[in-house]
Amino acid sequence: MGEGESEETRQDDTKRDDSAWNDLMESDLVMKVYEGVEGGKMAEMGDFLSIEVSGYVLEGDYKDDKDAAVRGATEGGKKFLDKQRISLTIGDSDVAPALEMGAKFLCEGGKAHVLSHSKFAYGATGRLGTESLVSVKALQNVLYDIAVISVLSSSSDQFTTKESQIERAAAKKMLANDCYANEWDGMGKSRALRLYAKAADMMSSLLAEFPNPIPADLHDTRFKATSLVIDCLNNVGAVHLRSRDYGKAKQACARVIELDRQNIKALCRAAHAAMRDPASTYEESDLAISAAEEVLEKLSPKDHPKPFIEVRRLRHDLTKRKRQYKQQQKEMSKKMFLSQEDADQKLAKECLNGAEDDRETKEKRDSSILKRYWNAFMETQDMDRWKRYWRTLNIQLFIMFLFSLWQKQHFASMRKYASDDGHDSPQELSTQNEGGEHSSEF
Repeated sequence: MGEGESEETRQDDTKRDDSAWNDLMESDLVMKVYEGVEGGKMAEMGDFLSIEVSGYVLEGDYKDDKDAAVRGATEGGKKFLDKQRISLTIGDSDVAPALEMGAKFLCEGGKAHVLSHSKFAYGATGRLGTESLVSVKALQNVLYDIAVISVLSSSSDQFTTKESQIERAAAKKMLANDCYANEWDGMGKSRALRLYAKAADMMSSLLAEFPNPIPADLHDTRFKATSLVIDCLNNVGAVHLRSRDYGKAKQACARVIELDRQNIKALCRAAHAAMRDPASTYEESDLAISAAEEVLEKLSPKDHPKPFIEVRRLRHDLTKRKRQYKQQQKEMSKKMFLSQEDADQKLAKECLNGAEDDRETKEKRDSSILKRYWNAFMETQDMDRWKRYWRTLNIQLFIMFLFSLWQKQHFASMRKYASDDGHDSPQELSTQNEGGEHSSEF
C-alpha cells in the first residue's frame, strides 16, 4: 500500500505542476511563472521592455513532463543564450515569437520558464552558436528563462523623449546585429533588414524635429541620432551585399554617403557592390573605388588597415578585369575577322557550286529536250524503210571503196609502164590530145 500511495502522490504532484503551466499557443508554447511580483506592471502593445534571458536547447519532446524537461535542460547546461540583456518593443516582432509572448505575459520583476516548439523559436534553420554557447539545431525545441527588468509604457511622457527614442532605435540595431550574426539562414535576414530600416526611420524622424539652428545642448543628441542612421543604413547595405542584392546595396550606401561623404565603410561597400553587380559598368566601379581612395588619402593605414587592404584589392581586381576584357575584345575581333573570311570563302564556294550545278542542270535539261525531240521524231518514221535505206547506203559505200582501190592500182600500173618505155604519163598524153583536138579545130 505504501508504494501505491507514493506513486499516486507523484502523479498528483505532476498534475499540480502541470496545472501551473499556462498555454500561450496551446501545448506548442507554454509558460510557467516561478517568481512573481504582486501588483507588478504588465506590458501592453507598444510598450518598451528590458529583459534578461537565458536559452536552453531541449532534447526530445517536453509535453509529457514539462518540469522534467526544464530540469533536464537547465542541469544539462546546453545554453544558446546566457543571461543576455535584450530590449524590445511589444508588437514589433523584434525577437522570436516565443520570447516576445513570454515577455508580454510576464509582469515587471517577474521570472518565468517558456517551453517552445521550434516553429515559434528558430524553425527549420536553427541558430548559430559560439565557443561558449551551443547551436540550436533545425526543428529543435527550446526553453527560455525570462526575467522582466523594466517596462516603459508607450503612453508615458518618458516614452516620447529624444533619449528614449534613441534607446529604442539602438535596441533594434543590437537585435538586428544578432540576427545578422546568428540567424542569417532563417528569418534572421528579413528581420535584420526590417529592424535596421525601422531604427533608421525612427532616427530620421527624430532628426527632422530638431530646430535650426540646433542648440548647444542638443548637439550630442543629434550626433547620436545621426550616427544611428548612418550605422543602420550601412548595415542595410551589408545585408544586401551578403544576400547578393547589389542594386539595393548601392542604394543603401548612396544614402549613407549623402549624410557623410567621408564614410569609408559606405564607400568600400559601394565599391564592392559596383564590382559585383552585373548591371554596373567599369566606369561606375572606377568612380566608386576612386572615391574611396580619395578618402583614404586623408587617413592613416595604421589606423584603418582593413579599408586600405579592401580598396587596394578592389583596384587590383578592376585593373585585372579591364585587362581581361580588352584581351577578350581582341580575341572576339580576331574571331569575327576570321569568321568573316570564312564566310566569304564559304559564300564564294557556294556560288561556284551553284554555278556548276546550274550548268549541269542546264546540260541535263537540254539533253533531255533533244532526247524528247529525237524520240518524238523517231516515233513518226517508218523504221523498216530506214533500215533498207541504210543497207543500200552501206552497199554503195562498199562498192565505191572497191572502185577507189582499183582506180589507184590502175594508175600505178600505167605510171610504171610509161616510165619503162619513155612515154609520157597518161595525164600528159591526155593533155596533149586535148590540145591537139583544140588546135585542129582552129
